[in-house]
Amino acid sequence: MAFDHALNSLKNLTSLGSLLGGLRHDLFYTFLHRGTSDLTDLGDPSESCNWTIRTSRLDSQSVVYSAGVGRDISFEHALADRFGMKILLLDPSPTGLETMRKSEHQRKEFEFMPVALAGHEGELSLSPPGNPEEGSWVSETSLSGSGIANAEMVTVKCETVSSLMRKFGHTHVDLLKIDIEGAEYGVLEAIMESGVHIHQIAVEFHHGVLPGIPRSLTIQTLITLYRYGYRIVHKGGSNHTLYLAAEL
Repeated sequence: MAFDHALNSLKNLTSLGSLLGGLRHDLFYTFLHRGTSDLTDLGDPSESCNWTIRTSRLDSQSVVYSAGVGRDISFEHALADRFGMKILLLDPSPTGLETMRKSEHQRKEFEFMPVALAGHEGELSLSPPGNPEEGSWVSETSLSGSGIANAEMVTVKCETVSSLMRKFGHTHVDLLKIDIEGAEYGVLEAIMESGVHIHQIAVEFHHGVLPGIPRSLTIQTLITLYRYGYRIVHKGGSNHTLYLAAEL
């Protein structure tokens, strides 16, 4: 009886801890959130490749960078169909290269560069996907400290947002989409350090998905983005959309 009572007490405490953890999580996102009515969902939801973004300030002249092609660019097609802007797509992985060779992705609005977006310029090592069907290659930086090593890693060229803006003569970016398997943290840190002007950031965070990436890293990154003036306008699963508060 005493054992059963102790076990039930432990279960109750665990449930309470989970409840309090959930409340802290909800309060955290409520604090960072800023409501806006002009949100639109674009892309294929069946493939989890849809993003909810603020669209009222996008037009044919908007500057859009999209890092991470993978196997699906329905989001980029939807953007081009709706607004007609040029979109710079970045992905040096074998999966991304295969996708961008397909005839249906050859359109005048797309400019493709087989380079990685990173927090530094130079080179980056990529590890093969854990799930070949899904196809996402992972940066060596993301796996640092995870104990994972892979002889099939490939080395690719990488750029920062700042270096790309210099190459193309852009003074700002209207929309930056980042789905780069854990390398997003370095990219966002570099953006904030450089002070480049990006109106809207749509990013997938990979804590709990890739080994060695704790939720605390995402929380700290979001807090830093908040201090730099960004507010979360939408969150769906791991996908976060942030906008400069001064422009909302």
